[in-house]
Amino acid sequence: METFTLNAGTWIRRLATHGPLVRTSDRIEAAVALLVLILVLFAVPVAGALGTTAYDTRAHEYAAQRLTSHRVDAITTDGSSPSKMRYQDAFVTPVQWQFAGKQHIDTIRTPVRLKPGDHKPVWVDAAGNRTVAPLTDRDAAIDAVSIAIASWIAVAGAGAAVLVVVHSRVNRRRYAGWDRELEDLADNGRTNRS
Repeated sequence: METFTLNAGTWIRRLATHGPLVRTSDRIEAAVALLVLILVLFAVPVAGALGTTAYDTRAHEYAAQRLTSHRVDAITTDGSSPSKMRYQDAFVTPVQWQFAGKQHIDTIRTPVRLKPGDHKPVWVDAAGNRTVAPLTDRDAAIDAVSIAIASWIAVAGAGAAVLVVVHSRVNRRRYAGWDRELEDLADNGRTNRS
């Protein structure tokens, strides 16, 4: 049975030991494993810096969006009708609102049935046209954390891939060496018997 450990102490002992039982392939594998471990550890502050930069950038973008978006109360002009999409429990409601002295008319999707005269808040842009709600600083924080985690996982995944490739190549060399030694042993055994 062959074991594969992720213990840094084992790798350091393999590198530092000069005994005859530690093969060159063991040292190569240990050196690559330690380098990958160091790379993954150094990737943590880099990922944090990427996340911080992303947060700053997105927070400024979202703040600029909030300056041009406004929340206004729309008044339903007619009763809600069920949505034609069978898989959604939504209603289509005609609404109107005033913005900058102009009246705007549109239809919106609502989760509940509204009656004429009901108020429903909507987000509008600088021209008074309906738009999506602006993103918040919380959304910027979620984006930043996602970017930081994804970048660290990418580095850790690449390091793990390198470890797997090195481990499989080193094992192939070990198995080939064992096969050669077993053939030599078998040949010598036949020669000694005759």
